[in-house]
Amino acid sequence: MADPIDLKKHIRSIPDFPKPGILFYDISTLLAHPKAWHATIEQMAETVKAYKPDVLAGIESRGFLLAAPLAIALGTGFVMLRKKGKLPGITVRHTYALEYGTDTIEIQADAVDKGKRVVLVDDSIVRGTTSVKIVRMMYEAGAREVHMRISSPPIRHPDFYGIDTPEQKSLLAATHSLDEMRDYIGVTSLAFLSVDGIYRAVGYEGRDPHRPQFTDHCFTGDYPTALTDRAAQDASPRQL
Repeated sequence: MADPIDLKKHIRSIPDFPKPGILFYDISTLLAHPKAWHATIEQMAETVKAYKPDVLAGIESRGFLLAAPLAIALGTGFVMLRKKGKLPGITVRHTYALEYGTDTIEIQADAVDKGKRVVLVDDSIVRGTTSVKIVRMMYEAGAREVHMRISSPPIRHPDFYGIDTPEQKSLLAATHSLDEMRDYIGVTSLAFLSVDGIYRAVGYEGRDPHRPQFTDHCFTGDYPTALTDRAAQDASPRQL
């Protein structure tokens, strides 16, 4: 029996991309290696098959990359959620707000046969409002069950280094338990990648709680720098 492939050896590290100070993990080298890519899909299939999906749904465009080959490995169908105007025929659509303007995502109205079980894979849940609409679209298209799997840990803490998540109260995972998130989004089941799981994916045994290897503050609340402005706001007022 062949030794298992160490997938982390096929993920390339690129420093200072897309800007100085960031270490970017590039999976294009893994995608280009036939055995490593095949092993990746096999491992994902082992995780998903317990839910016995009839259909895997992928959200444009990163979702296509994993959902399509995963559907082949599981022997299921694959459906696409695409940006407005890219799918022919009658569609079910959802328009959602961006920082500047709006965008629309669609699924073909007949993409999911009535009564089918769908596994939807996404990269994260921030506020959860878009997830609610996407799941609703899947039910409107005919799904009986929608199981959602998120390839990151729950985002419970705001980011103050450039990402638009300034208020903790706006983050769904900060104010809801896992069961409450499941019910709010309207899925049959919901699961996230663990924090240690993210570290194992890039070659560590787990997270070092005393000296974290990466800035994982959005998941853990362990910020790499002191939040001096927040400390000033939270300080108890003093009587003069």
